[in-house]
Amino acid sequence: AYPYQAYSLSTTRALSSPVTVNSVDIDFNLITGSHIRGRVTNNNNAMLYGVMIYAKSNTNGIQSSTTTNEVGQYTLSNMAYAKDYIVYADSLDYPIQYYSLSDTRANAKAVNLNYGTVNNINFILDKGAVIHGNVRINDSTTPAGQGIMVNIYSESTNTGGTVPTDANGVFEIAGLDAAASDYVISIWDSEYLPAFFNSSAVNTTVYKMSDAEGLSPGDAYRNIVLKKGYSVCGNVSALSGAAVKSFLVELWSSSSNGYALTQVTGNTLKSAPYCVHNVIAGTYEAMIQANGYADQTANVTVSGNRNGVDFVLELPSRAIGGKVFNIESGRQVQISACSSSLVVDSCKISTISGSGDIGYTIDGLKPASDYILELWSSSYPKQVYNQKIQVSQANKVNVLNGNQSGINFILPDVIPEISGTVTFPDGAVQGDSVAVQAFSDTGASGSTVAKYTGQKIVAYKIEGLSETEYKVSVWSNKYKLQYFDNVFNKDQAILVDTSDVDIDNEVNFVLTTGAQISGQILKSDGTSIGAGVYVEAQSLGNVNAWSSSTTEDDGTYLIGGLDIRSDYIVSAKKTDLPTSYYHSQASVQTKALAESVSVTSGNLENIDLTIETGFSIKGTIRNTLGRGIFGVWVSASSATKGVGNGVYSSIDGTYTIKGLPGSNDYVVKAKPQSWQSYIGKEKIAVSSGTSGVDFTLNEGLTLEGIVLAESNGQAITNADIILRSTTNGFYYKGGVALDGKFKIAGISSGTDYILTVTPSATVPFIKKKIENISITTNKLDMVISLTKA
Repeated sequence: AYPYQAYSLSTTRALSSPVTVNSVDIDFNLITGSHIRGRVTNNNNAMLYGVMIYAKSNTNGIQSSTTTNEVGQYTLSNMAYAKDYIVYADSLDYPIQYYSLSDTRANAKAVNLNYGTVNNINFILDKGAVIHGNVRINDSTTPAGQGIMVNIYSESTNTGGTVPTDANGVFEIAGLDAAASDYVISIWDSEYLPAFFNSSAVNTTVYKMSDAEGLSPGDAYRNIVLKKGYSVCGNVSALSGAAVKSFLVELWSSSSNGYALTQVTGNTLKSAPYCVHNVIAGTYEAMIQANGYADQTANVTVSGNRNGVDFVLELPSRAIGGKVFNIESGRQVQISACSSSLVVDSCKISTISGSGDIGYTIDGLKPASDYILELWSSSYPKQVYNQKIQVSQANKVNVLNGNQSGINFILPDVIPEISGTVTFPDGAVQGDSVAVQAFSDTGASGSTVAKYTGQKIVAYKIEGLSETEYKVSVWSNKYKLQYFDNVFNKDQAILVDTSDVDIDNEVNFVLTTGAQISGQILKSDGTSIGAGVYVEAQSLGNVNAWSSSTTEDDGTYLIGGLDIRSDYIVSAKKTDLPTSYYHSQASVQTKALAESVSVTSGNLENIDLTIETGFSIKGTIRNTLGRGIFGVWVSASSATKGVGNGVYSSIDGTYTIKGLPGSNDYVVKAKPQSWQSYIGKEKIAVSSGTSGVDFTLNEGLTLEGIVLAESNGQAITNADIILRSTTNGFYYKGGVALDGKFKIAGISSGTDYILTVTPSATVPFIKKKIENISITTNKLDMVISLTKA
């Protein structure tokens, strides 16, 4: 808590004053804080005003900040003592710099305050390679003004970023790679046409991404002129006369690479007006998509503003049908048909009941080649077509060119169950309950709830299980998490095998209360945050020692069932807000800075946490034609904060990642899903609160093939395909189609791919592994022959 001190008031032993025996008044004057001082200049030795200076210690959790004065000097005052302060300077006009003269946190030199105030923690900021320019409106003389987001990015070096224009329409980005020659300057603003820099074009601006010019950093000003495009308008109605509540209209031109869209929601009119703005001249395919209606397209030529581009929508006509075999009387199942490739109206559900073999039809489907059918029920084990457990293993159903029948599900004659009793302890109160869960390595699972109603011993039964080995657990926010047979470590759980002849009806549990932690979760203004916030206590020394709860209406929470330990980290998480960690001085947003709490002396109360508002990172995911990409997973993670969050991109490709604590080192990644044909990307050193963090994803390579029996050449329809590359960090897992074919898209060029084909346990063939596959162009005719087991 205090710096080293030697008599008389010395911060080092070398400067101390010796004393003799029998001396008196050998006094010490301890101080409770110390300072970090320094100055900030640029590489031309000019003093920099208003630069933010930050310092953080991981050992004591202290964070502090200040700004430089008119002569570039700063003081971080009354800092607690620690030897690991990381100090850095952050200016809008310069790249971030860490002490001492480092551009990365990993290479920063720690500042030691254990011996008191430290001076001369100086920074020399250097813009390095820059790109700057002006943004104008309609012509080369009218400034765009403040807040236009300008993207500058190099594909080859993964450097660049997004910067706003100032009040005069000027933009500048520093810290670029001087050797890169492929920086593209782009502006995607909803009020104007997409605009790109090209030194050879009129006003050095082009309006198609394919015409953008790659360039190197330099002193020359690169100017872009924004202009508005044309409008395409019309009305949308339904053939039935009903109001189309929501719809999406897209315009796309393969000749001009133009793209624009609009969304309408909450419509109540039978003829709903729409307009797509900022359309460049060209010939377009206009597509409308709406929930409950078939997609519709029309050709539209745009050479000026257009009206009367109307759509009359009809119901979708595709259907999938089959039978469900062995339904018992009084039971029901649900079957869903979902397509990943559809943006709107991608799922339909049908409920089936009866006795025996019951037919079903899911109609009103849109044409697609990748429907996955999934059956679930409280009475039967979950399965996906064709007789699989996991969605990744499903055979996809193609209704692109017509309906499909014979998509059958076979329910087991014998449905395994797990049952037993839960014994509540003395002191249980009316309404106490625990979740009893069975889970297996195959992905099969089931659960039920045991509720205390006055009787200590409560019977339970988990139905609809598969024939496999399960671990069974009981859990609540009041009682300790435990596994059968009354152990607290998952690795020590006794497996319950539902595939053998034994009746699994004595899987019993005796509950233990454990220790409790309680408190309240507050907003940043000190008021209650309300109900539904997830609160967790996790032991640092034992991953199996944890419990959680959710807040009540007044923001209070109670976590019970805890082991007696002294190392619990308490955290609170609310959707779209940063995770908050307990610290006795003030809540923190980094786990490494959290203060552990102990329940070794009894239950803890008043462990209160405050959740801050947080920041967001926004942007758009597009393809090389400028078209927004739906369903890409976009994540943001900060190493210094130890946090991350992510969302899927919306229909128009936009995304907003919320709930991020303030930091300047976020890595933002755009990762397409396995069914998408794009290659992922990432951007580094992104600050929280940044808008316009856009990605343009390139189409990857495609691998197509078929899996056949070596003996007779017949297609093998039940097999898993895994393709991976260590060099590219690529991983794909999926199943083959009904005809034994498979297709893997979004592959980066490489020569170290490994393909593994694993037949289902019901298919008598040997697993096959093919190494060192070179994929540098599309491979569309791969044949894999499996040897019979």
